[in-house]
Amino acid sequence: MVQIGTASDESTYSDLAAYYFANKEFNKQSTKEHYDQIINGILVPRWGKRVAVEIRPVEVKHWLKTLQVEDPTRAKYRSVMGTVYTFAQSEGVIPLGLENNPLHTSRAFQPFQTTNQ
Repeated sequence: MVQIGTASDESTYSDLAAYYFANKEFNKQSTKEHYDQIINGILVPRWGKRVAVEIRPVEVKHWLKTLQVEDPTRAKYRSVMGTVYTFAQSEGVIPLGLENNPLHTSRAFQPFQTTNQ
């Protein structure tokens, strides 16, 4: 298990998620349950075994485009994934720096373009 203040370049996304749930204080139980569904139901199965700081923005962007969900759902997945990274950085679990958070780039956060023709 990851410990606070021990930034590691080897932590997996699954490590970040486990740390997040063990240490994040949620205001509402329903929010925690919703995040749990997204993180453990969607994000960890796809990214969990990967070293977190090695996941690249383009990988996340391409993966999100392949999901058969509406754009607001896709945006929520992206937001929650980024929240886990930001929390991990703020707690010293992974090193600070934009290069260590694939969701902290302007490109990764651009709205998806849909074509209705």
